[in-house]
Amino acid sequence: MSQVAPFKDSKLAGIVRRLAEALQPTRIYLCDSYARGEATEEGDYDLLVLMRCPQEELRAAQRTA
Repeated sequence: MSQVAPFKDSKLAGIVRRLAEALQPTRIYLCDSYARGEATEEGDYDLLVLMRCPQEELRAAQRTA
C-alpha cells in the first residue's frame, strides 16, 4: 500500500482507512469544501476513489448498465 498523508480529522481518517482496506484503490482524493479548508460542522466528505478495473469487468458492467 502506498503512503497516506496524516489526517487531523480522525473520522475522515477512519473512512479513508476502511475504503483503502476494502477496495485497495490506486488513489483517494478529498474534494470540495474540506479539500479547500472551508468545511463547516454540517459539511460532508466528498471523496473520489480511483480504482483499476480489468477490461472484462468493465465490459460486463457496461452491458448491464
